[in-house]
Amino acid sequence: LSLHDALPISSGAKVFEYSNLDRAKHSPITLARQNGLEDIEGEIIVSTDADVIAPPSWVRVVTKPLDDPAKSVVAGGIKHYRANRTIRMHDLGTRLARRASLAAGMLGRFGIEPKRANQMAGGANMAFRKKDAIEIGGYDFSIPVGEDSKMGNTLAKIGDVKLIQDDSATVYVSP
Repeated sequence: LSLHDALPISSGAKVFEYSNLDRAKHSPITLARQNGLEDIEGEIIVSTDADVIAPPSWVRVVTKPLDDPAKSVVAGGIKHYRANRTIRMHDLGTRLARRASLAAGMLGRFGIEPKRANQMAGGANMAFRKKDAIEIGGYDFSIPVGEDSKMGNTLAKIGDVKLIQDDSATVYVSP
C-alpha cells in the first residue's frame, strides 16, 4: 500500500463550486466527504477531522491493515483534548463499547454470532478502500449527522473490520 495523494476536504466554498443542487440542501460535511470520495484518485481513503492531533505514524498504522483484501474498514481510537468530565465519561464509554465489539467479534470464531456489533468507525479516524465505499453508495445524505459512522458500519457488512486499540492509532479531537 502506498500513499500518493492527499486531498483536503472541508465544508468550505470550494466544495460547493462543483456540488449539485440536490445535495446542497444536506449537511455541508456530508457533501464535502462525498465529493472528496468521488474525486480522489487514490485507492485508500483516510478520514479525519480538521482539528485532529494525530501521532506521526498514524496514517501508516491505520492503512496497513488494508493490505489484507478481506479488510474493508479500519478504525483507530478517538479521544478528546481539553475534555470536561462529561466528555471524558463519553470517551470511556466509547472505549468500553469498542472493547465489547471486539469481544463480540471474537465470539464469532466460536460460532456465536452477536445480533449487532457496533464497529464504531467514525470520520475522525477511519481508513477504507474507495472502491468499497463507492460500492455501498458512499455517504448517506438522508441523515443529518452520523453519516461517517453509518458508512463505517455499512462497510463492515461487506468485509472485515480492524479496530486498533493502540496509542499509535489514536487521534485527539476537540470536544
